Amino acid sequence: MAWRLSGISNRLLFLTSVLMLMLLAAGPLKAETRPQDSVSISLATYPFGDAASIHQAFSPLAQYLETRLGVRVNLIVTRDYAELARRLDEGTVDLAWIGSANYVSTFDSERRPQYIATYRERSKESGEVHAFYRAVILALASSGYSGLADLQGKRFGFTDPDSTSGHVYPRMMLEQQQIDPERFFSDTYFLGTHRSVIEALLAGSIQAGAVSDGTYYTAMAEHPGELQVLAWSDPIPLDAIVAAFDLSSETVDQVRQALLDIGTGDHPVNLAIQQNLAWPAAGFEQRSAEFYLPLKRALAGPSLEP
Repeated sequence: MAWRLSGISNRLLFLTSVLMLMLLAAGPLKAETRPQDSVSISLATYPFGDAASIHQAFSPLAQYLETRLGVRVNLIVTRDYAELARRLDEGTVDLAWIGSANYVSTFDSERRPQYIATYRERSKESGEVHAFYRAVILALASSGYSGLADLQGKRFGFTDPDSTSGHVYPRMMLEQQQIDPERFFSDTYFLGTHRSVIEALLAGSIQAGAVSDGTYYTAMAEHPGELQVLAWSDPIPLDAIVAAFDLSSETVDQVRQALLDIGTGDHPVNLAIQQNLAWPAAGFEQRSAEFYLPLKRALAGPSLEP
């Protein structure tokens, strides 16, 4: 009996060794996709405003996806843009609403997120629905400034280092005018959110700042005649909805179809975003990751000489 057990053990050891050699020859294993019967999935977004407003704005989206997917959807607001990109790379969030500059920064990752859809808005000027927006550089209307050159030696406010319209694009706009923010302004600040930039500007803590056009339109409605635009950016692709690299293609397809079904009208998802963030939400459309490549190329353009 002892001999028979030893023989069985030897055969098991031999088969295990063969299996290990086969796995090594096949190369590194690809991450398994997530099962379809998960109890819950997570939807993360970046902190573009106060946490309470963000939760109120996106809870209907999480609830809508719960109904469509048949699983609980947990809403997460990350501390900053960098945390959102890092958690996507780690696979500790399943779905993400991500800013366009933050999104293109993930393109070179081995765990590049899967593109799902692009958020879109209805223009407050033309009424047209589009997947673009703009960054604006603002000052007080009473400042007497007529252009960016008048800001030399002034205090300037950005939002977050990874914000598309609150830092990345405005910095590129300034550099295109041969303006180095660290040398041109007396002080530069990262104030965290777009609304914080508006509040600092109105309080006189800064003399100019950069925000999204949606934030500007909202501020103009609340403080008519108090702000002026010194510069507009070129059109910027709006935020993307993406999935972690290992989320199953079936779940990705289900989420995409659910987002496309929201449409441009008075859907609860659109209304919640409009009411709590004052964004002119108009649903989602399917583009592709390549839709964001011009932004990646623009952001990789030459910077100022030291």
